[in-house]
Amino acid sequence: MTKEEQEVYDQQRKRKWDNEAVKEQQRLDFEEWKKRRLAEEEEIGVELGKELGKVEGEQTKAREIAIALKKMGLSNEQISVGTGLSIEEIEKL
Repeated sequence: MTKEEQEVYDQQRKRKWDNEAVKEQQRLDFEEWKKRRLAEEEEIGVELGKELGKVEGEQTKAREIAIALKKMGLSNEQISVGTGLSIEEIEKL
């Protein structure tokens, strides 16, 4: 191989290695982004679960209070004002 051919060959190899390095870095960047995104989604899911649990707990407590107030003889309207439940919900209890 002549000196010029060797230089062309070396440049081609370097270009190939550079391209491979760029592709590998892009792959690593994507993997890191994907990990962060999954962690964010998991965090959002946990927070959403906490909020749903809180709402369900509040509704359960309101129904329990409504049952107790019903046993005490309060009207459905009074129970509705006190618990925030609808009269229809109270009638089902």
